[in-house]
Amino acid sequence: MDIDLIAGAWMRALLIGSFVWVLTMYWWVPLLAQACGVRKVFLRTPFYILPVAVLALCIWRLFVVNPLPRDDELIEHFREHSADIEVLIKAYYRAPQSSIQWDDALEIQALKKLSGVERIHQVMGWWPADPYSFEGAEGLHKLITTNTPEAYAAIRQMEALQVDLVDSRYRQRSLRYPTDYHILKSLLYIPAVARTHDAKLWPGVSWNKLAPQTPEQYEKSAWRLLPKLSDYPPNWKKGGVCI
Repeated sequence: MDIDLIAGAWMRALLIGSFVWVLTMYWWVPLLAQACGVRKVFLRTPFYILPVAVLALCIWRLFVVNPLPRDDELIEHFREHSADIEVLIKAYYRAPQSSIQWDDALEIQALKKLSGVERIHQVMGWWPADPYSFEGAEGLHKLITTNTPEAYAAIRQMEALQVDLVDSRYRQRSLRYPTDYHILKSLLYIPAVARTHDAKLWPGVSWNKLAPQTPEQYEKSAWRLLPKLSDYPPNWKKGGVCI
């Protein structure tokens, strides 16, 4: 079992234990103080402070500290395996049709294991060469409505991809967000030059051609850009995505 998962389980157990410890301290502190020979009430203060401090530490660790690995670790993993991940992405794009599993080949399975990649899948729509132009939207719309193997192959090259790692530390249950199944940290590949401003990554306007949106809806579909993700993103809500 991963050492970080064990540490997380111990922290939860420590939270419950320290909570019970605090609730019952008015019963056991006098007994402990008497056993230690502490007669004066004011000298018993450290006995009360210790369980409260442990409880505060557990709450801080579980609700404030992001349990996912730090950005530096993920960046280092990418740098170490970038060539292998690039080969996997190219293999995904070469898959002839959606009914064929792109990673069935033994050499691809071995490469996934070597690079620590669990799966690669589509995310955030399609990205033609110029994702913010009317021509790009028109071209994408024609390809989607053509419904031929050639058109599918061309559309597949425009898919933005999420690269999930095997390491279970990058997927965690979080007491801070108990309604979410888990929080995760992954790599993102976009096969085009994406537009970023106002601390957001903006989807291509081709989305508007396929599913017309109001300016408010379009802005809502943008992904937040943050300088770091080692800490919890501010004002994060259930299902939120940050880059």
